[in-house]
Amino acid sequence: MEHKFIFLNLNGIPSEMPSKNESVYLCYDPQGIWVPNKEDIRYEIDGLCAEIHNAFAERIFENLDIYYKQSEKLPYFVFEAGLNSESKMSRIDFQKSLEKSGNNILINQALYLFDCRKLVSGIQECSKEIVYLQGEFYRILNLESFFLIQVLNQMVFDGHLHQLLLVSILFLVLFLFGYIAFLTI
Repeated sequence: MEHKFIFLNLNGIPSEMPSKNESVYLCYDPQGIWVPNKEDIRYEIDGLCAEIHNAFAERIFENLDIYYKQSEKLPYFVFEAGLNSESKMSRIDFQKSLEKSGNNILINQALYLFDCRKLVSGIQECSKEIVYLQGEFYRILNLESFFLIQVLNQMVFDGHLHQLLLVSILFLVLFLFGYIAFLTI
């Protein structure tokens, strides 16, 4: 599907040019996702997470220089096990390697740092997923034809206006019920 001249609007009506009535709209990003034209804070979140990664290393190892120098002394299994999905090291082998290394403070600090960094990476991935899901919601709202709309159009063409009225009333009641439920939560 070619997206290069389509803008998704919050009102559910796509346009070939940004709408003058809509201050926020979504456009197709070259990375393959729909992103808002304003208040897209993905890069700010990534930047803050990078700072948090470094802040953890500084706090655990006193400063980044010490961390980088000490990292060279760490055994390979510290970097590989639990962090790389393609690692050939099993959990049992990892435990055995830890036992062999004794109560090594450097290894423990590194493992703790990697756990902290994994949590921060989770924040980064969640923020990306939220932007993706937001874009998919507006893509569906703007570009996909809904089954209910197809049914309503068919009823009009078949001359079943009484059914159209009934379905419209039911749709309105469901919409209002959902809106009231949302407001009371």
